Amino acid sequence: MAWIGIITNNGNDLLTRWVEGKQLIITRAAAGQGRVDQAAMLAQADLVNEKQAASIISNTPVDKGQRLKLQVTPQSNAGYSLNQFGVWARLEDEDEKMIALFQTDTDIGVEIPSKADMPDFVYTFYGMLAFSNQGTLTVNIDAAAVVTAETLGQAVAAAVGKHEADEDAHAALFAKKADLSEGGKMDVDQLPVGTAGGVAGLDAGGKVPVSQLPVGSPHGLAELDESGHVPSARLPSYVDDVVEGYYHEGAFYTDLGHQSQITPESGKIYVDVESNITYRWSGTVYVAIGSDLALGETSSTAYRGDRGKTAYDHSQVKTGNPHGTKAHDIEYTDNKELGATNLQAAMDAAAQKAIDAQTSADAALEAITKIAHTIDAVPTQNGTLTYTGSPQSPSWNGYNPETMTLGGTTTGTDAGTYQATFTPKEGYTWGDNTNEAKTVQWTIGKATIAAVPTQSGSLTYTGQAQSPTWTGYDSDKLTLGGDTGGTDAGSYEASFTPTANYQWQDGTATAKTAAWTIGRATIATVPSQSGSLTYTGSAQTPSWSNYNTAQLTIGGDTSGTNAGSYTATFTPTSNYQWDNGSTAAKNASWSIGKAAGSLTLNPTSMTITNATKTGSITVTRAGDGAITAQSNATGVATVSVSGNTVTVTGVAYGTATITVKVAAGTNHNAPADKTCTVKVNVFSTTLNSNTWAAIKAASDAGNAASVWSVGDTKNIKINGQVGNFTFSNLSIDTFIVGFNHNSAKEGANRIHFALGKIGGHLVALCDSSYSNEQTTTGYFNMNTSRTNAGGWNATYMRKTLLGNSGTPSSPPANSLLAALPSDLRAVMKSVTKYTDNTGNASNSSGAVTATTDWLWLFAEFEVQGSRSYANQYEQNSQQQYDYWKSGNPKVAYKHSSTGTAVWWWRRSPYYDYYVYFCFTYTDGSNAYYAASWSAGVVAGFAA
Repeated sequence: MAWIGIITNNGNDLLTRWVEGKQLIITRAAAGQGRVDQAAMLAQADLVNEKQAASIISNTPVDKGQRLKLQVTPQSNAGYSLNQFGVWARLEDEDEKMIALFQTDTDIGVEIPSKADMPDFVYTFYGMLAFSNQGTLTVNIDAAAVVTAETLGQAVAAAVGKHEADEDAHAALFAKKADLSEGGKMDVDQLPVGTAGGVAGLDAGGKVPVSQLPVGSPHGLAELDESGHVPSARLPSYVDDVVEGYYHEGAFYTDLGHQSQITPESGKIYVDVESNITYRWSGTVYVAIGSDLALGETSSTAYRGDRGKTAYDHSQVKTGNPHGTKAHDIEYTDNKELGATNLQAAMDAAAQKAIDAQTSADAALEAITKIAHTIDAVPTQNGTLTYTGSPQSPSWNGYNPETMTLGGTTTGTDAGTYQATFTPKEGYTWGDNTNEAKTVQWTIGKATIAAVPTQSGSLTYTGQAQSPTWTGYDSDKLTLGGDTGGTDAGSYEASFTPTANYQWQDGTATAKTAAWTIGRATIATVPSQSGSLTYTGSAQTPSWSNYNTAQLTIGGDTSGTNAGSYTATFTPTSNYQWDNGSTAAKNASWSIGKAAGSLTLNPTSMTITNATKTGSITVTRAGDGAITAQSNATGVATVSVSGNTVTVTGVAYGTATITVKVAAGTNHNAPADKTCTVKVNVFSTTLNSNTWAAIKAASDAGNAASVWSVGDTKNIKINGQVGNFTFSNLSIDTFIVGFNHNSAKEGANRIHFALGKIGGHLVALCDSSYSNEQTTTGYFNMNTSRTNAGGWNATYMRKTLLGNSGTPSSPPANSLLAALPSDLRAVMKSVTKYTDNTGNASNSSGAVTATTDWLWLFAEFEVQGSRSYANQYEQNSQQQYDYWKSGNPKVAYKHSSTGTAVWWWRRSPYYDYYVYFCFTYTDGSNAYYAASWSAGVVAGFAA
């Protein structure tokens, strides 16, 4: 079993934000049962099953982090299997989070016994937190460390033994003893009656008078009220009352049967009359405040924890006579066998025992401290090491890196003896009170060779010198000698001697012998073709395995030209025989394989257009294999094969891959398939039958004008909210208004469209406030006020309603651009439009500048072909669209009522006044109107 530790995701978050000037507080640790997959450890925020708190005993700074020492002791009457430790921390003013998780690598954990079975059990765990932050770190250390009874007993025994051996240990006390009277009593005049630090005198009734009692004074007594209780004025300020009861499962009851529950209140002290443990109410639970230091009251341990506080406070009274007792009131009987015959002697003996106890306790504490910082024994090598050829380091018995430093030779490779050193760290000593380095020998033993090597396989006479191969022979481990080679058949003897780091299994390292032999010549195997032959068109002869011309004579088919199978014969010569003793010829088959096929295509890619709807691929191959071809998209392109030519026919726009195959022929194998990529720019002459991607392809290739005409339409659906108006799948035809319109200024390879037509009529998109002034956003007005300041560029219409503040891939919400179908937006091209972008009656050439638009309104000159109310310089950078240049109607109808003509906006500001923009009137004529009126929208775009 091993432990795995990680910094959790929460921990990485805290450490990332823990910078210089911030304080990270490690608040607590806990132990639990159960595990998670290692991959899930990072995401854990809590233990699988938290069983108890774990004490943080210490933290030690190490390179790049902190080492925490955690401690677990039994806390309940049920044991469990410990699999996880968690560590919680927080930044200032934040909630704590689990920052580190440690868990066993298997489901087998550390068995934590029940408190009843093993109350003294302690499990200590060291966890490493790796980080390099520079912030302030605070670790909440649990002061309740556990010292085992065995360790404490050894320390106390050593201290008491030392005290008992000191003959002068009591000299000072005996010097202060009082003399006794003839009756064996202390004289009254030797008692400090009624004085500070003395004894109290008794009244006539033999009682200590109240005047000599320390009533109401620190460390004194409290007077009782009429009911015989301590008045609340004499209780601590934080205590209103003391309530006695029976504590059971987190609640207090007035009866032993736990039937009548006491309502908890803050400021009261609750005493469990069964255990004598005191509690306070925290607001949510009862918290024990009088049992934290309880060790259990036995004959050899301290008093109960709830009595220790009172006894300690009383012991701290330095002056006065707390009990007001007079010497003649005290009778003495030597029940404790102090060896005293009078009160003075008893007091002396008791005082001496108190001094002895204090001295013993101090000595015990000193001994315990010394034990904790004394290294009992010098570490020794744990187990053995055997030579492996790689560096090795021993493990050590009794080595703790927190108390000592390892030095000297800590790693070795060769077999032999090495010396390591161990030096106590600062604050630690050896058992002999020294702290110098101590030398410890450790060893690496020789590796064992299990057996003497043996001959591997057999040797047969060849007429030449031969050397055997050996099983179990490694030149790094053994030196080979003796007979290492031979020519004649017979027996030989080689020797093997272990090298420096090895020995035989019997522990010796001297040479051992091994016999080996050379057998008589036998031809064990009929020769076989070596390697392979491939058709070349010329005669070829094979190479043979196991063929020796001194042993065999070849006959039969000794050569061939075509691919296929052949038969040769082999006959032993006079000095050899087959392994069955025969000398007759034996057959051996050999073959010539087919040559690799080859295939090339020309071309490997092509483009088919409306002008050339077919293309040819020339196939070049080796041999006579059959040629086939296949298209992966027959809806785009089809193929046919004739001889060495593959004909490709374009069907529709798209891309197809043509795969050409050649089958195996007489002397050639089938080559790898080859492909030709075919781009088909064949478009339907009916614009609406083409996809927007196909339309863009025709535009990109410059072929659009040869396929379609101005006025051709393609249907789309407008869907969504535009301003305040919602279009629900409005079916509308876009139509071509020009090819490469004004391309020198607006961009080449563009088809310009208008939006749009319904039922063959030019329509304008209208909202519910058509032909009404609207001074708020969401309507089809140029601006929300009566102004053309900033011209076309600054209009609410351009930026917001049409959506030019965004892009087709990221259109603004509630814009016309966002309401267009995604396949159209995917092919839209921006267009550079020139317009008066100043307004405010700025009829100047400098006011005409460019904007980059995805959607636009048409300018006065682009529709009319002449200038009436626009800036006179706009027309210098504009052209009339071919659609209207051809005389097509300029009257637009409401999209929702194609029998109702509407006026529709143009993007040109009125040249002579700051309020107006140009528009097309219901009869198709020029006009201008205030920018804040809602009107029809006829938008343009390009693909």
